[in-house]
Amino acid sequence: MNKIQVTNVQVTNEERSMMRAALLQAGIKTRGLDDDQLTSHYLDKFSDTPKKAEKINGDKPAPETEVKPEVKDTPFSEPIIKPAPDANNIGQAIQDAINAGLSGVKGSLDTEAVIKLINQHSKAPQLVEHIIRVVPAKGKPIKIEKAHPMLSDVLDWFSLDENVYLVGGAGTGKTTLAEQAAKALKMDFYAHGAIFESFQLFGFVDANGKYHNTPFYNACKGGGVCLFDELDSGYPAPLNSINQAIENGYVVFPNGETIIIDRNKTKFIGAANTIGLGATRQFVGRNPLDGAFLDRFKQVDIDYDLAIELSMSRAAWLKGGGDEKDFSIAENWARTVIDFRATLEKRGIKAIVSTRATRGGAGVLAKGWPLDKVKHCELYKHLSADQKKQLGVS
Repeated sequence: MNKIQVTNVQVTNEERSMMRAALLQAGIKTRGLDDDQLTSHYLDKFSDTPKKAEKINGDKPAPETEVKPEVKDTPFSEPIIKPAPDANNIGQAIQDAINAGLSGVKGSLDTEAVIKLINQHSKAPQLVEHIIRVVPAKGKPIKIEKAHPMLSDVLDWFSLDENVYLVGGAGTGKTTLAEQAAKALKMDFYAHGAIFESFQLFGFVDANGKYHNTPFYNACKGGGVCLFDELDSGYPAPLNSINQAIENGYVVFPNGETIIIDRNKTKFIGAANTIGLGATRQFVGRNPLDGAFLDRFKQVDIDYDLAIELSMSRAAWLKGGGDEKDFSIAENWARTVIDFRATLEKRGIKAIVSTRATRGGAGVLAKGWPLDKVKHCELYKHLSADQKKQLGVS
């Protein structure tokens, strides 16, 4: 069979992770492959006809019926993405209607100008509902709906026994992502807050000789996903004490117990607002972390996600007493938060507008608060007088 070649392919992070995981399971190395090469290898391995490549090649027509490759059980992730209609699709549908209406009519209408205006003012979201199908090492497949878009990346690193460092702004879903990773692997979930002393990690023996254990101890002994949350809020020295444990899997606890960590059963994941180099203008209370500690983690950048914020806004709307038939109010609020966040970034204004604003605003809107009051409470609260003036808000 001729090898399938694709060019100028565009794939999402989820699709890229899925293909890498499938090829690795098939014994094919993926290191150093670009998207074109990765897709070519994937289609060559799992496709039984070159026609499947037509939809990926930009210069070939897509087949009328897409033949999907057989779904194989892989130890980790296979993303299933359900896109909602976007503004371009809406514009094309309107253009088709205009063309049909002008059929047989003399003269012409500037349809491109009409579509440009529609696209410019359309509120149709680029919505992706992330659904991850996971097959753990043992047990039946698990379907995780409303999965974080970076879950497949985390699972890929975990499959290689690597530690993961999640870095992203406030409220981007880092803790939720860690919990979903534990659920996907059917593992217990343990979590630490900011670490300031080593006993918070290793536990201690009290005056009566009783050992008080920790989430880190439980994860090392019995297995599980252990989250070190707010890594950059704590002190670097205590974290250096677990370098040997998270790299070589060997650790001694104050009760005298020595544990050899089974990395098939124990996974470590950290979460922080910075990359570990110290305070920033937004996160002034963050500490620099030791380079040797950071080098033991694979960094995964976490950003805000529309689908997650819409879901969060709907849930807060219902909790505040809102009706499902009025979900559009909650959804419009979520988009207002996202648009305002984008405006701040465009203007270079360093102010936090997290998903907590999405959740809180939807909740009080359901209780009947006026929109202007909600904006002042959730969007403008961190702005200085000069910044408000710059944005034209009072």
